[in-house]
Amino acid sequence: MILQRGLGQLDATGEYEEGTLRELKESYQKFDAAMQQNMLRIIEQSLAKFPITLQIYIWSSLLAVLRDEKIIPYMGELTADDSLNLWQKVELMNQLQRTIFASE
Repeated sequence: MILQRGLGQLDATGEYEEGTLRELKESYQKFDAAMQQNMLRIIEQSLAKFPITLQIYIWSSLLAVLRDEKIIPYMGELTADDSLNLWQKVELMNQLQRTIFASE
């Protein structure tokens, strides 16, 4: 699966390869809305075992690449996590606002 390959790249290098992100976007766009939502739920379940900061990074990357508003609620859920301090929550909200308003 593309997500697993991307997580492997993230573990190995600390970033995704451009081709992986492009492939993920192309695959995602082929799905209908219901399948996209299902894919996002699978991603959410897969990320649950990772630290909250890594989850934020991955969701932010997905939002930037996929440009799909269906991702925003998943990121919004992260702001409710008690392990984040106030400044981290504010930064996450600022990041969401930048991404949302900078998008087409």
